[in-house]
Amino acid sequence: MKIRTKMKIKINIKSVSKTRGIEPQIYEIKSDIRTLENLITNLVDIEIDKYENSEFKALNQQDINEMLESGKISFGFKYREIFNLEQGQQNKKIDRDHAKEIALLAFTDGLYVVFINKIKIKNLSDNINITESNELTLIRLTMLSGRYF
Repeated sequence: MKIRTKMKIKINIKSVSKTRGIEPQIYEIKSDIRTLENLITNLVDIEIDKYENSEFKALNQQDINEMLESGKISFGFKYREIFNLEQGQQNKKIDRDHAKEIALLAFTDGLYVVFINKIKIKNLSDNINITESNELTLIRLTMLSGRYF
């Protein structure tokens, strides 16, 4: 019998300041996640891997149209790397431990909330049981200034 070490889940990521709906994003997470803290740190690792392994690609009209719907057109540059090169610094890998600390601190400071099957998870140490059929939602509660409502 083969033991599964990963599972695919759908996560809705939403900002209170955005009015448009979003499509769920697929993440392949570890199957042994038991607390919210484990989930957040696993998602940070996934996002860092995606960032470090991304490559620049030219935008086609479909890409531009999709980005127009979200209100932002991004050209795929790693702005952090461009800034480092302009400053004469060598590109450095992202400090994963620091990124995880920041993500966990943002949760405890109330900058975003996490719902699993429409139930708000209140503490990092809360036990969670995630399956592929769960509905996960992350909502960023902070809004940027200068936005009209």
